[in-house]
Amino acid sequence: MERNGNGDMLVYFFRLPQEDSETAFSMLGSNARAKLLYDGGEGTQSVRKTELLARPEAADCADWEELIGKLYPDSDIVVIGERDIILRPRS
Repeated sequence: MERNGNGDMLVYFFRLPQEDSETAFSMLGSNARAKLLYDGGEGTQSVRKTELLARPEAADCADWEELIGKLYPDSDIVVIGERDIILRPRS
């Protein structure tokens, strides 16, 4: 998380192939939007936050971690996204 004068800003860093460096440099300072896809491998599942909030157990939970712990006790959170939570089975 990066902080600036107007609030917080989420910043992602990626390594790019050398042949893409010119294109990436030209995009510095732009407001580019991208869709970040995550491949968690076999056994991972995506759960919609809206579906989780509709569950009665959500009323008693303080955060996503607590709710996932109640509903999916055999899973760990991989990513808490804007609309979904990615889970994987505990090893």
